Amino acid sequence: MTDWIEHAEDAFIAFIITEDTKRLALFRFYGGKKLKEIMKTLRPAKPTDQTEPTYKRMRTAFDEYFSEKTNKAFERHKFRMLALEVGESTHNYVTRLHTQGAKCNFDNYNLDTAIIDQLTEKCSSHKMCRA
Repeated sequence: MTDWIEHAEDAFIAFIITEDTKRLALFRFYGGKKLKEIMKTLRPAKPTDQTEPTYKRMRTAFDEYFSEKTNKAFERHKFRMLALEVGESTHNYVTRLHTQGAKCNFDNYNLDTAIIDQLTEKCSSHKMCRA
């Protein structure tokens, strides 16, 4: 999320702006032309809801719009490509696997199981693989 939205919310608190319509109006005003264009395409309200958007709904929609999107298939590919580097400890390797695995959204395939599989497949020590 851009910093100006956080600054705007700080201003709402500092200037005691509690009315939703005023917050939304200031949000539109300070966001500028580009933000107004984006707002036209965002419909955070349910399709059956014909009311005007509230500040809270628009803020939620912008959080979703600007949030980083992840490609789970690509993140799993990156997970599978991780290999134990020369001189790297098993602990550090497993830590890297955990870090990457958190982005993979392993559903029925448990992350711990995926790490064990990856460690077995990519480990350079035959003795460790068997263990």
